[in-house]
Amino acid sequence: MSFYVAHPPGFTKKRAERSINIVLLGDGFFPHREAVFLMHVDSFARRLLRTAPFNRFQDYLTVSCIFRGAKVSLAHLKPGQECDWRNQRPNGQPPPDDYEFGTPYGALFCRTRNAAGEAERESLWGNKNKVWADVATEPSLVGLVCFPLVLVDNDQLSGGNKGGFTKPALPMGQLPDVGWLSIDPGWRLTAMHELGHSAFGLADEYDSGTGRYTGADPASPNITTVNTRQKLIDQWRATRHKGSLRVWHSLMKPSTPAPTAINPGCVSQGDQQPEIAVIGSGETGLYEGAHQWPCGVFRANHRCMMRNQNTRPEYCPVCEWTIEEKFAATINPLHAGQTVPLAPPAFGLWTHMWIHHEVKPDHQGNEKLRPLYGFYNQSGRYAVRPASNTAGGDLEAEVTAPGSVISNGAGWSTMLPCEIANDTCLIAHSISFQRLAIYRLMDAPGNLRVLTETFDSGVGGYPFTHAATFFSKGQLHLLGYHALTGAIDIAHVAKNSVRPVTVFGTLLDATRVWPTGFSNVTTMFVDNVPFVLRHNANGDVELESLDPPGAGPVPFARTGHWNPGATFVTAYVSAGRTYVCRSSIGQYRAFDRVWPGGRGIEALAREQRADLTFALAPIQYLPTGGPFEALVALNGGTELQFLNVKR
Repeated sequence: MSFYVAHPPGFTKKRAERSINIVLLGDGFFPHREAVFLMHVDSFARRLLRTAPFNRFQDYLTVSCIFRGAKVSLAHLKPGQECDWRNQRPNGQPPPDDYEFGTPYGALFCRTRNAAGEAERESLWGNKNKVWADVATEPSLVGLVCFPLVLVDNDQLSGGNKGGFTKPALPMGQLPDVGWLSIDPGWRLTAMHELGHSAFGLADEYDSGTGRYTGADPASPNITTVNTRQKLIDQWRATRHKGSLRVWHSLMKPSTPAPTAINPGCVSQGDQQPEIAVIGSGETGLYEGAHQWPCGVFRANHRCMMRNQNTRPEYCPVCEWTIEEKFAATINPLHAGQTVPLAPPAFGLWTHMWIHHEVKPDHQGNEKLRPLYGFYNQSGRYAVRPASNTAGGDLEAEVTAPGSVISNGAGWSTMLPCEIANDTCLIAHSISFQRLAIYRLMDAPGNLRVLTETFDSGVGGYPFTHAATFFSKGQLHLLGYHALTGAIDIAHVAKNSVRPVTVFGTLLDATRVWPTGFSNVTTMFVDNVPFVLRHNANGDVELESLDPPGAGPVPFARTGHWNPGATFVTAYVSAGRTYVCRSSIGQYRAFDRVWPGGRGIEALAREQRADLTFALAPIQYLPTGGPFEALVALNGGTELQFLNVKR
């Protein structure tokens, strides 16, 4: 038995522990066809990594294979010969349905029977316990979350299925299903269809025969018996067991007819099901016919990888969400890294932290992305420390003079790192003094750095309670909001020496106001579009697009969505998806995922914490060995804690 890795090139056990690991095994390949099997594995890995949502999770996905040479094969079977084994009578009796062929995993066609008792030619599977025995004993895979797919060496017949019989019983107990498929010309898409079953719990979305489904709402996330948009959310609220219904409801426009497409004759229509003319085939809705039933059960899109992978070789949005949920659970956002102690300032504690990502050449002349940590306390003292390119985020010596005090620097409430006209800058905002200032981080004698004030609005010159920065079409903008009046100001920041120029807001149009009372205003990118998240003490949450700035849609608004009391909120992007970390001082820390298009935000994990988190910020490195990301918390003003570490 041999083991081979197709993705990633730098496979390590540590990385695989936080990944979804797809393992392909060959059945019926003679030893001299090992190279052919490996070629198929490589081609599957390339196709999978081009397919959404897997293309967004390449750092959390491995594709490997196990090869065990066979003494017999099914490669010689031609169309019409799939069920020949059922006609054998070596003992005067037909072989049982779980008859095991002599290949390593015993795969055969015609395994299952339809309602009339007839063998289904394309039904292909074998002994899944033998598959799992090989996966469990491969040293590189021990202890990993694995999903096996078995490739059967026959390119003349189309076949596939999930499951497998279980003999003899193994001490590891009941095991998950295995995907099985022949290597016909479309097998890579069939493999992704079967992977949807075995790894992500997706149901078939195709229909066959006649008859109406009359059972309970299936547990599978991509099908349902409800037939209106409102019933989707009502069903979720009533059971809370199928989160996809909530997402389905959000993805479906209120104007989309429901049911979106029906099957009045209740007979299988395949891909020929007519659609309502007012929508396109990619529109999320409620399309009748799924779960192998022509009516009584609905799917989310007209076509999908789980309906007919050959006519639509991609997953529908509800299936994508389901797959992403599996990745999110495997990545584990609460994974903690190193805790780094901080020397406090001469007086008090560090109350603020910011991180600026600076590109600097190393000793070999190669550009490296290096973070600069900035620390500040209310007395005006500050310190700047670069970090070395290590997974622990080791801080180097301070590059500011000990005891440095920022000019006009007492009482700042918000510190926003940014780059203005290629200069490393810091925008400071004070709620108490309604003041705004811009500082530039400059070189000073003795290889030191110093924050030099380049703009000051003066006391009362910036009458807002919140400030945040964001990029729109490559330009830096400053967002101001007043929680008591609802006034907003969106300004273009072009120079560090002048006041940002207002382009939208209450100053230009008195009707441009937001609801009052928001205690957190956080900007982020969602699918490369700038958004703002607003949250108040009651737990209400809103997401608004900032494209165009100040006039974008609000795809999500919900009262009481979060636990009250979030004091710090920060957003970051990982594997192409936006996540939010929120913290309540002395109470809890939680991680949330933002849905595509900003249509929702849902909690992934939450933990009670008694520590005092004063600030949160995302960080990135490009060290030797690949990308590294972390979320950094300033706890108690005396230590840094690294969260959500990714290598």
